[in-house]
Amino acid sequence: MLMEGFVAVMALIAACILYPNDYFAINADVMPAWVTPIELNSLTKLVGEQNLIGRTGGAVSLAVGMTKVFSALPFIGSVAAIWYHFAIMFEALFILTTIDAGTRVSRFLIQDCLKVLHPKLGDYRNQFANIFASIIVVGSWGYLIYYGNVATIWPMFGVANQLLSAIALAIGSTILIKMDKAKYLWVTAIPMVFMFVVTISCTLEQIFNPAFGMVSKINNPASLPDLISSSVVNIVLLSTILCLAVIVLLDSLHKWYLFLIKKVPYELHETSPPSQLSKNIKEAGAFLS
Repeated sequence: MLMEGFVAVMALIAACILYPNDYFAINADVMPAWVTPIELNSLTKLVGEQNLIGRTGGAVSLAVGMTKVFSALPFIGSVAAIWYHFAIMFEALFILTTIDAGTRVSRFLIQDCLKVLHPKLGDYRNQFANIFASIIVVGSWGYLIYYGNVATIWPMFGVANQLLSAIALAIGSTILIKMDKAKYLWVTAIPMVFMFVVTISCTLEQIFNPAFGMVSKINNPASLPDLISSSVVNIVLLSTILCLAVIVLLDSLHKWYLFLIKKVPYELHETSPPSQLSKNIKEAGAFLS
């Protein structure tokens, strides 16, 4: 999670380093008429590419922005193209490791659901149950990629990843209240609101935007059957993830209202009991003060 936070900060810095026109040119499928690239030609030569226009997804703009920053350092400008491609490779591996972790988490969730049918299917020590659940998850990934490409799962991956951070912030805010540290609630509540607003609005744009939304792709007579099927799958998955995230948000807000306004008693059980070391440090701090 710390590495993800570091990548997020680097992505923001890279986006701010680029001129807005260059950023739009890289991340737009169809470059708007009002966009006139400023440094895009020199950046294209710097990173050793033939064309950077329409390289959507965020990976290229992040790598270009990072390359622009590091190219100002001594001896880095001559190997900027190598650094650019290294950054692209790093992002690809980072995404693959995240998908790997997501696959294992999905297997646990599927086994939790399957144990309703039979207790042994939910046993993590049962080899057959592990293999069976893994086949379901990997087969689902394969279905998404077979009927498209990596871009098929990219919208879902981005939304799920960002909503996961928003849910984590909501849960963390609730734990802060239960730890009697409500005065620090703003530390997690402000980024939580930002993540929910941005991610939910982006999800709705991906589904309903008339220019590039999935609904418009389904209604377009020129769309291929594979594109239509992948869009339908993405709409179902994105809508499910979005609804679950909103449920978590509403439940958190309801609990905050009960704890802070109605003064309903609560019990903290989400954290581990303090270790002996932490007790000793606390006693030492009290003694020194």
